[in-house]
Amino acid sequence: METKNIFLFAWEEKYLLDLELNRRKDWFISKFWTNSFFSYNNQNFSSDELSQTIYSGWLFTSKKMIVVKWLPLDTNEWNKITIETAQSFIDYFKRNWWKIPEDTILIFVSYKPDGRSAFLKLLNEIIPPTNIKTFDKLKGPNLKSFIRQQFWKIQIHELDIEYLLIKVWDDLYRLVYECEKLITRCQIKNIPTIDHEIIDHVCFGMVESNTFAFFDNLFTDKAKTLSLLDKIRDDWVNRNQFAGTLYRGLRVYLFLLDLYDQWMTDSKQIISITKLHPFIVSKNLKNINQLQKNQLQIKKFYTRLIELDASIKSWKFPDTYFRLWIKKIILR
Repeated sequence: METKNIFLFAWEEKYLLDLELNRRKDWFISKFWTNSFFSYNNQNFSSDELSQTIYSGWLFTSKKMIVVKWLPLDTNEWNKITIETAQSFIDYFKRNWWKIPEDTILIFVSYKPDGRSAFLKLLNEIIPPTNIKTFDKLKGPNLKSFIRQQFWKIQIHELDIEYLLIKVWDDLYRLVYECEKLITRCQIKNIPTIDHEIIDHVCFGMVESNTFAFFDNLFTDKAKTLSLLDKIRDDWVNRNQFAGTLYRGLRVYLFLLDLYDQWMTDSKQIISITKLHPFIVSKNLKNINQLQKNQLQIKKFYTRLIELDASIKSWKFPDTYFRLWIKKIILR
């Protein structure tokens, strides 16, 4: 027996998943109003309350949409609902999933579900394949097509799309944000075409004050790094500007480490491949041993920064969380 009103939204392209989830939410609310929509996550999860919401009836309408984040258990540490917190609901659901009212739409969401989870296996058994929505990372032509869609009113050539990807990488939340900045700049300045120059001007070159010192001390002196973080705050540096600077610095590290892992150590070759400024390449190659020693920490920092940025842009966290969480990342 399977049920057609239970859905699973999963896998790691957060932007596309959130886009589809919000589309369905908006459609449902437009037809049945906000009091028929319910959302649970690691901030407000309660087994008893969730079970009551799913299985109870309503006086004026039987239609309900219930979104449950982050079940099946999400291995993304930002989204964790502990097994201890969720177990009571999971046990109840296993015994009663077939009793869910037909008018109730239940959507489970997990960016990176634990493949060992018995709850995930149960959902795969009871949900029709058409109700399991997977959102894989965009790559190659699909990623470039996504960028073209952002610039449908402004011209951008293939080489400039590739250049933008080198600068920004492939996180869609980040790409959309940078594309919006480029579009705004072109509209203000009446620029008809996106090129290398405007990409460099808008997507990079935003804030340089204190950032070299910040990265110079990141792995050697945490106290100094935190002090510089406070200095950047005191200078009223915009969060988006500082986030862009962090992305840029971490990407430089990751580019160099990846090339070094492939035995590419010649600075001219690296400059040709990455399009980085010669000074940036030369400066960081002098510290390549330190970077290699901290390679895992760099990757974790970059991943957590993306997750933090996406959470703020999707309204999961307030903007004020940014510097607090950056401090926590540094101290880990």
